[in-house]
Amino acid sequence: MNKFRSGFSMIELILVMTVLGIVASISSTIIVKVYEGYILQKGVYKANISTELVSTQIVNRLTYSITDSIILRKTTSNPASRSINDINSIQSLKFANDTIKKSFGILEWIGYDNDSFSATHNPGWSGFHDINRSEEIGTSQIIRVHTPASNLNSATQIIGYLGKVGNKNSTLLADGAIIFSGSDYSTYKSYDPSCMGFVNSQCISRVTSIEASGTNQEIRIAKNTDSNQKKIVTDQYRLVWSAYAIVPGILNRTTKVFTPNATDSRTGTYDLVLYSNYQPWKNETYKNGDFNLLAENVTQFKVKGDGSIIRFKICIREDTGLKAEDNLGICKEKVVIK
Repeated sequence: MNKFRSGFSMIELILVMTVLGIVASISSTIIVKVYEGYILQKGVYKANISTELVSTQIVNRLTYSITDSIILRKTTSNPASRSINDINSIQSLKFANDTIKKSFGILEWIGYDNDSFSATHNPGWSGFHDINRSEEIGTSQIIRVHTPASNLNSATQIIGYLGKVGNKNSTLLADGAIIFSGSDYSTYKSYDPSCMGFVNSQCISRVTSIEASGTNQEIRIAKNTDSNQKKIVTDQYRLVWSAYAIVPGILNRTTKVFTPNATDSRTGTYDLVLYSNYQPWKNETYKNGDFNLLAENVTQFKVKGDGSIIRFKICIREDTGLKAEDNLGICKEKVVIK
């Protein structure tokens, strides 16, 4: 009886182990590549969604902007100084060089109130003015603006609710202003950003009070006291109660303190915040308003305009957690036609 059994030789064992090692190394490489591909695909999707959402928010806000109020402000400026040298209309920067364009990095504008206008079937303000009933109240320097088909009480409630945030008790319709249709504020002055509150308030019709009882819907505005510049009152208007500003900088996530014109020293990126709920015609600046984080890890935000067309581009960086060269950058360009 043979007591010995045949087995694998040493050479055969080494050969099998070598083959298994090769298979294992190939499999691990494939797994790593598949994982990296998944991470990159996930990063592209996340960056694309983030950029699209931010772009849509900006478009939605700019859609309801007053065209003649859109400005670009110097990122290094103090808005409280109200210097004409610190602001430029987007049209005037159209042919400026890149250095000048880069220094004007804050986008600011006055937006008309679409919330109370479209919140109910009967709009809070109709946008129509019965000129035949427009009159001055005695010698009070106050003009009655009769606005049929409006529900000013509803507008007051909605604006009061939206304005009751942050560092303000409330913003009321009486804190707002009226922009009449047309390009001219008076017989000698056109609507211009500098005179709509960002430098001075010489061409904006501030609301003083409202009278809302049944069919009598009346917004009262201050009369232009300059006899040489008669206010042009038209049959259409827009109601405004807030300005808006998109400001680059860094938001401290712990203290919620925002530092304008700052960048992340490690990545070179920055945040964009949206300021709202402030009235330039009441000598307020965006720093008097409330802000919310609009976008983070931004690498580029550019705005340019041509007439009634506003074009902007935003780029956002997505950290994949892989190698530095694998970090992603997604850009979106949008156009708003006024």
